[in-house]
Amino acid sequence: MRLLQVWREARGKRLENELNDLLAHVDGMSALAKSVCFNNIWATHEYLVAAYDSLPVPDRKILIRSLRKGASKMWKQGRRPSAVGLGIVLLNIESRHTPGVSAASVLQRTNAIIVAASK
Repeated sequence: MRLLQVWREARGKRLENELNDLLAHVDGMSALAKSVCFNNIWATHEYLVAAYDSLPVPDRKILIRSLRKGASKMWKQGRRPSAVGLGIVLLNIESRHTPGVSAASVLQRTNAIIVAASK
């Protein structure tokens, strides 16, 4: 049981590191690029949360893996603001279902970004 707890906290820390990386990209964006990023967050968040929550656990992992590949493809195509927005939504979804202090921090921070994107 202890090993699982250590793994989950390590996963939360990894989510936190990924969020810090994405936020560094947001900080370097122009106003237009930030607008595209926030629009992507606003447009996809509720839909993806509902889709994720409606799936059984094995299919949730498949959905996350597929969306991560999509974000990576967007990044490689030069659609970086959209890729960053999708990445933030994915971190929000994953942190909802990952226990630990680090995951809770990621959830709180991504929730604040999502609220900002909705304004």
